[in-house]
Amino acid sequence: MLAEGRKQYELERKLELLAESSTTLLGSLEAGTVLPAILRLARRINPADAYAIWRLNPAKSLWEIAAAEGLSEGYQEFTVKHGTSSPPGEPPYRFENLEHEFLGNRRGLYRKEGIRSLVAMPMTIGTRPCGTLVFYYREAHRFSPTEMRVISALAHVAGAAIETSELHQEHQRHRAEAERARIRASFLAEASAVLASSLDYETTLVAVARLAVPRISDWCSVEIAQEDGTLKQLVMVHMDPAKTELAKELRRKYPLDPKAHSGPQRVLRTAKPDIWSEVTERRMKRAVGTPEDLERLRALGLKAFMCVPLAARDRVLGVLTFISAESGRAFGSEELALAEDLARSAAIAIDNALLYAAAQRERAALATALTALRENDERLRMALDAGRMGIWDWNIQTNELNWSDNLIRMHGLDPATFDRRIETYLAMIHPDDRPAFDAAVERALTQRSYFEVESRVIHRDGSIHWVTGKGKTLCNENGEPVHLLGLCMETTERRRLEEKLQASQKLESIGLLAGGIAHDFNNLLTGIMGNASLALEVLTPSNEAAPLIDNVVRASERAADLTRQLLAYSGKGRFVIQPVDLSALVRDISSLIQSMIPKIVRLEFELQDGLPAIEADYSQIQQVVMNLVINGAEAMGERSGRVLVRTGLLAADEPYLRRHFAREEL
Repeated sequence: MLAEGRKQYELERKLELLAESSTTLLGSLEAGTVLPAILRLARRINPADAYAIWRLNPAKSLWEIAAAEGLSEGYQEFTVKHGTSSPPGEPPYRFENLEHEFLGNRRGLYRKEGIRSLVAMPMTIGTRPCGTLVFYYREAHRFSPTEMRVISALAHVAGAAIETSELHQEHQRHRAEAERARIRASFLAEASAVLASSLDYETTLVAVARLAVPRISDWCSVEIAQEDGTLKQLVMVHMDPAKTELAKELRRKYPLDPKAHSGPQRVLRTAKPDIWSEVTERRMKRAVGTPEDLERLRALGLKAFMCVPLAARDRVLGVLTFISAESGRAFGSEELALAEDLARSAAIAIDNALLYAAAQRERAALATALTALRENDERLRMALDAGRMGIWDWNIQTNELNWSDNLIRMHGLDPATFDRRIETYLAMIHPDDRPAFDAAVERALTQRSYFEVESRVIHRDGSIHWVTGKGKTLCNENGEPVHLLGLCMETTERRRLEEKLQASQKLESIGLLAGGIAHDFNNLLTGIMGNASLALEVLTPSNEAAPLIDNVVRASERAADLTRQLLAYSGKGRFVIQPVDLSALVRDISSLIQSMIPKIVRLEFELQDGLPAIEADYSQIQQVVMNLVINGAEAMGERSGRVLVRTGLLAADEPYLRRHFAREEL
């Protein structure tokens, strides 16, 4: 009974010690402290020669010692190197005498370590094993039920402590990841703000490179792809300006090889990132050509290298390079992901800037082209206006006319009110010219050929104008006429000039004929006047024939004046321009005029004295007066009447001239 009481007391004391220590054990949240704390508690509760905690290594899928006390380093190294595919013993498992157990290749290891007995108790988190707590003895040891109960309770507490520590570590890991994600997002947001601040991508990329140092690396450079496949370094940033200048100098001296199998040129060709975990001596020797430059490169203290492409829309625009130096920062997947995110944002900014620059160039070119087009349009409009021409287009399918404004005004219409219907234009064509116009249109449409016709159009004010239309038939893909378009030119003035030219040519012909007749008639008059003059000298004044012969002489002189006029008109004579008094001139020829009109017509004169002289040919003015009187007398026919010849002075102002000569050029 006494032994049983002692065992019960010992069990209660150990459990009480376990309960007291469990609070401290469960409070050990750091992974580096919880396992040693479990071993210290195990030593207090159940003394043994050595202790170990075995745990599964997920990377190797093997069990190995995670913490130990009392075991040699050789034993621990062997278990770490070789491990085991299952925990050491089926839990709970007791080896009271290892000499009598089948342990395979471990028997020699245990002998070397001097281990004679051991007990392995599983540590669980819920139902999941999280490790095995092992007690080693260098003497044979019998495990009592009390001892096993204590070890089992300790293993359960240890499992709970490990679970608490792992939960804390997971929580810490999540917090660290969240903090890194926050810092990363903050950095990318700041970089994006910088990239979006300007469309001058070179300036913004310089700012981003400075932003990356030292947050991502100790060095950062931005290089832009050139058309020849090389890289142009836009910026290189380091906190030490002296080192920056040294790096730039070496870069200028040793340009990148476009065919390099690693580094920025490879990233440019492949659009894939490149990471060097270490900038080796071999790489540095390949980068420079002299021992002196190698020493200078070593002085930069380069440790690791990372380069990512600046890619947008399936095109590599350049590369971002990050280098670790004095900070000793290593580049892994997390750093690469951040660098690639930054590169994507930078590439989008570059692409947007390039697109904007291209759009600006196209906009400037378009503005220049539009200006030139407007100038050409204005020149064309001025040329059309000067030539009294306009552009027209007749949509055959809709019967709609598209006329230029000057063409509309040329037809006496208002561009704002013209209905642009073909019927409106056809109604303006002179009825006599409509058949020729219709025939020309029909011929152009039938033959798919050119159109040309001249016709008269009647304006709303009743005036008649000549227009000439020239155009061409346009057909669709089926060969059907769809448009008739061309130019229209007003030819009224040309017609008037042609009529004047024809009249001038007729007058010239008449003048030539008159000149010839006048020349021959003048020869006849010479004989008549000479004979009549001789007859007057023979006859006495009292002779009845004398007055008659005198009339012959005077008529001959008048006829001679007429022949001189005809010769002057025909260009074979000349006009004699001199001051002429119109009233005196009419008085001189009044008796001659009277003899040339019928007796039933009374000739009267109202001649104003003191008129200013006019510059004229005396004979021409005589002829004008005689023609006026004779025409007036002939207009009376067989009736009696009077012809009044009046001279006077009249002030002819512009309204008077417009009223009496409305259609004449003054």
